[in-house]
This record gives sequence, C-alpha cells and structure tokens, in this order.
Amino acid sequence: MTFFINSLILGQTNSSSDSTCGVFGIACSIDGAPEKSMLKTILLANRSNKTQLLKWISSDDPQDQIHGYVGLYFMMRNGFHLSNAEKKQMKKVENSEIYVEYCSGCDYGKKEKINVLLAKKRLKIYYSWYTNYGWSGMKNIPYEY
Repeated sequence: MTFFINSLILGQTNSSSDSTCGVFGIACSIDGAPEKSMLKTILLANRSNKTQLLKWISSDDPQDQIHGYVGLYFMMRNGFHLSNAEKKQMKKVENSEIYVEYCSGCDYGKKEKINVLLAKKRLKIYYSWYTNYGWSGMKNIPYEY
C-alpha cells in the first residue's frame, strides 16, 4: 500500500508526463496539513531527488517553480550542496514577480508574487515548520492523502 501511495504522490507511474504542482501551501486548512503538492515537495527533498526539483524550478509553470525552489531550499538547509548554475536558477525564481496561487490557513485561492512568498523571513518560517513538525524526517507518506 505504501508503494501505491508514494507512486500516486510522487507521480511515479509508467506515464512519461511529469505531474504539475498545484496550490502552494505549507500549513493549510484547520489541521495545518501541507497541500498535496507540498507533501510531494517534502518527499522529494527528503529523498534528495534534486533531478525532479530542478525540473520544476526550470518549468514554465510558476506553481512548479515555487515548489521546486522550496524543495531545493530545504535540501540546502539540510546540508546538500548545489552548483552555481543551480543556485542561479533559484535566484531567478526567487526574484520573480509572477503571481502564484497559495493557501494560508483556511484561506484558499489567494494569489501572491513568488518573490513575496520566497522572502527570507518566510523561507525561515517554512523551514522551521518543516523541521519542528517532523516533516524533515518523513521518507514515506504517513497517512492516506
């Protein structure tokens, strides 16, 4: 069952198409759970799957870009090193003024510029949430999502 759930969340199917990320959100809804695409991002970061995160950050889709950025940010904070070219790609996304859809608590459907959502203060909050609530150690889906 775990393989099936991980395959569903990580988009590991026999299909050659990559899954696209949805709404960006760290602690959404009343229970503070991450959005499905954020859960996917966390698993990729925890499994050091830099390849998929780099695909997202290089995507034309800004929803993918923000998820790729946050996943790579988590990896770097966990001690993983990126090349200068990879850091340059992150910087490009970090400075983007394109709007993305995000959630904040129980509020869904909000839109904000990527550079606002990736401000240093917010990144520290995201990482604190990731480490303090046990997401940094997760290698498999803890429940059916």
